[in-house]
Amino acid sequence: MREIAGDNEGFIWIIYDKGVVLDLNLEPAMLARLLYLSTYLNYRNELVYKSGKRMEKGDIQSLTGLEDRTYKKFLHTIVEQGLYIKDRETKKY
Repeated sequence: MREIAGDNEGFIWIIYDKGVVLDLNLEPAMLARLLYLSTYLNYRNELVYKSGKRMEKGDIQSLTGLEDRTYKKFLHTIVEQGLYIKDRETKKY
């Protein structure tokens, strides 16, 4: 993902081929969660609330309403696949 995003790291690129999302190797439910989270990205590629307050990693669970086990699996998957990455300067996700 870092190679695709370049300087826009963190931005979720949705790539279509004849109306089909190209394979991100995610289960449909995980892809839907990722797309939902992407609606909270600002132009600096940070997850933020409408107020502009930056979200912390733990805020994702309350935002999505996921149970602990499902949340941990989701977070692990998107971090492992490079879809949710640390900011190079702040070292925060």
